Amino acid sequence: MTTDNRISTEFPLTPGATGAQELVTLWSVHHPGTVHYEAIAVRSHISSTDGTGLEADTMDPVTILKGVGDGTHLAFFHEQALMQLQELKATDYRVADLFAPQDEWP
Repeated sequence: MTTDNRISTEFPLTPGATGAQELVTLWSVHHPGTVHYEAIAVRSHISSTDGTGLEADTMDPVTILKGVGDGTHLAFFHEQALMQLQELKATDYRVADLFAPQDEWP
């Protein structure tokens, strides 16, 4: 998803065929009125099995990357964040936990 000040990439962890889905989303954001960029990753469990519509439970977000810029290079910043996310999956337990099967969560 892309808007003027944010970009996201989703990584589905489960197929979602039963009405529920696990996914990790990487959000890259340029904070309007500032020179700050930030990329965070969050794991969500999205469910529609209770009949009331979609519901989501999320793990605490993990900061992946921070930077500065005028907002015109958000796509480039997001590409850097995607690369950093892949590196952190192997070296940072908080990021690895986002991608771990649910039964392995603490």
